[in-house]
Amino acid sequence: MQHAKARMAKVKGSASGSGTDVSDEQWIVNQANFYRSSDVHAAKSWLIVGRTLFSRNFEIQVIPFVFMASSSYITLQKLQSLYKS
Repeated sequence: MQHAKARMAKVKGSASGSGTDVSDEQWIVNQANFYRSSDVHAAKSWLIVGRTLFSRNFEIQVIPFVFMASSSYITLQKLQSLYKS
């Protein structure tokens, strides 16, 4: 897990030219938000990475529900798929 966090810090440092200090968790949420409208699969991938690395972080765990609630429709199948993953 330390290797994954170190790798993420390297990517985070090279991708953020602004130099702002945000937590690793918030950075992953920001990445998911960035890709949310253009590439749903990339956004979901970032959320899976976040849920894996930061399993005790409430925000990372609840963001998929927020994404679905803000979409134009919610189906029972979508909610069930969240519980399975």
